[in-house]
Amino acid sequence: MNIALIGGTGRTNRLVLDVLTDRGHRVTVLVRDPGRLGRAADDADARVIRGDVRDVEALRRLVDGCDVVISALGPTDKEADLHTDAARALSHFHPA
Repeated sequence: MNIALIGGTGRTNRLVLDVLTDRGHRVTVLVRDPGRLGRAADDADARVIRGDVRDVEALRRLVDGCDVVISALGPTDKEADLHTDAARALSHFHPA
């Protein structure tokens, strides 16, 4: 299965990414800082897209060819509107 993962550098996201790739899924992950991915940066099953979840073009590259989108965005104190902004940006995409 082709899976798009929003985030990948937080504690939860890293675990999700590890489980998905360990189970043989092809994962495309959107992150702001690919250097924080750790093992996944070298994982042949994970394609990394550098970008922000509020950027519609980055999201377009993320979801292209994917069957499922998973978001494990965590809480944030510095960006109070992050989840709302992410939902707004994702609303540009509809199932085929």
